Amino acid sequence: MEQEKRCPECGSTNIGQGKWSGYAALAPMHKLLSLGSEVRAELCTDCGLITAMRVKNPEKFR
Repeated sequence: MEQEKRCPECGSTNIGQGKWSGYAALAPMHKLLSLGSEVRAELCTDCGLITAMRVKNPEKFR
């Protein structure tokens, strides 16, 4: 059973998702020509705290 996500700042369970837009991809440091991967975030929709961030394509960083 998945545990309900809760904001560590305000205690809210209202967690939304978003992504960086524009040129805000995260690129691997060791691959100069890589376009990197989109960054996605989970955030509290009450206080705005970003609670988690992850890349869409982690395999690009191997």
